[in-house]
Formats: sequence, C-alpha cells, structure tokens
Amino acid sequence: MLKEAGWILLHPMKLISESRPRFIIEEKAGSRKALMMIAMNRTFNFQEALISEIGFVIASDKHLLNSYGLALFLLHESRNVRSKWRSLLCSLPKIFSFPTLMTEEEVSDLLSRMDVPGGGRGTGLRESVETAAANVRSLVRDSHRHVILPLLQRYPHLFSADHYGLSAWAWALGIVWSRAWPLHGARAVAGGRVQRGLVPGGDVLRGPPGAAWDCDAAVGTCVITAGG
Repeated sequence: MLKEAGWILLHPMKLISESRPRFIIEEKAGSRKALMMIAMNRTFNFQEALISEIGFVIASDKHLLNSYGLALFLLHESRNVRSKWRSLLCSLPKIFSFPTLMTEEEVSDLLSRMDVPGGGRGTGLRESVETAAANVRSLVRDSHRHVILPLLQRYPHLFSADHYGLSAWAWALGIVWSRAWPLHGARAVAGGRVQRGLVPGGDVLRGPPGAAWDCDAAVGTCVITAGG
C-alpha cells in the first residue's frame, strides 16, 4: 500500500494532483522501497515525441529513433510556450558544462584548477578526459551536420537555423544524455531498445548504474524504487 509523503522537502505534506510526481513510501518493511511515482503521460519521452507535431519527421528518419529524436523533441518543445511540459523545460539548466563537452582549452583550465599533480599530465587522467571530450565533440558536430542540417533544408517551416544551431543541439544532447531515465515497461522504441525520458523531479534522484523507472502502461504510472 502506497501512501502520500508530500512533495519533496520544501513543501508541506499534502495531496497533489496526478499530473505531478509524488514522493511515496512503502509500508511493507524489508521490501524494495518506492521513492517516487508519476503518471506516464507526464514523462517527457520518445512516445510523446512520436505523437507530437514533429512526430512524422522523427518516425521517418532512422537516425532519430534514439536519443537524437528525444533531443530534437526537446528543442522543439522548448519553443512552445503552451507546452504541457513547460514547468519541466523551465527547470532545466540553460547553461551547463560536462568535461566531455568542453573545448581543449576548457579541459586544460579545469584540470589546472583541480588538485591534480601537473594538471593531470603523466597520470592518464588528462589524456582520458581530452580523448573523451574530443570524441563527444566530434559526435555532436557530426550528428548536427548529418541529422539536423538536412532537416533545416527539408522542413524549413518546422526547423529554423537560429533555434537548431550547433550550440543548441549540444545543449539538448547534454540534457538527454545526463538526465533521461530508462523507462522499463513503456513501449519499446526501434530495435526493441528501452525507451528513455525526462521525469519531472527525477533529476534530483541519483541511482546506481542500471537504475530505471518501472512503468505500467495499463495503470499509466511509472515508479522508481530503491533497496534490495
């Protein structure tokens, strides 16, 4: 039996609508504890992307049947002031920086300010970060050139160069790569891959590798649990 446990720690305990995530507790001792539950249709997921205004674009391009499609949907919805995910979109950081998205100069500056002897030279750390950063920058540039730029030419009424530039694309991919959760039980995407999605409030949770949300399509909810 699941009981309401209030909306995070900043709000008093109260009933809240099903459209928002609920932090919940499990009464049964010794079982896996449910930490949070949310309606499936409130998760920003690939299935919602497919039924959106740009769904036909995503469905018709094999390169978009993965995280690229979710990132494209994220950029599209970020322009929609009436989006049902407006509160989620407005909560996302406008600027953030991963070492793997940094330029060589930024990586060098980061390591020089860390307490790493010689700025990481000779330890393998610097080389590892620089190699990873170069690979990710290449992935972002190549995907923008081969996936996004053709869309600007093919569908100018849907995608504009000023909103789908390289920096915006890097931001959207960074959000998806860092914050999208596996949604087990949701309809699988192309190739049987597990669908991923952004969950309102879910980015405050930190789980071990492999942590995921368990979704029940029949009930229409997704729950994340902790414990053995």
